Amino acid sequence: MPSFGDWVKAHPLVEPNLAQLAILEPWQSMPGASYRQIDKTMMDAAELAVFGGGDVAETLRAAQDQAQSLMP
Repeated sequence: MPSFGDWVKAHPLVEPNLAQLAILEPWQSMPGASYRQIDKTMMDAAELAVFGGGDVAETLRAAQDQAQSLMP
């Protein structure tokens, strides 16, 4: 049975992912009961900022205001 090391050698595109393991930090959710809604707001804003074609600063500012209103 091949080892993980053998598999990585056969699939070198996984090496950048493995290198990132050394710098990972634990994920911490936002405080309060609305943490999922805050995360979705942030992710939607990031997608809109990159692919939406609108004003990036305004898009992120609106998301910040919306997320801030959900903080305890």
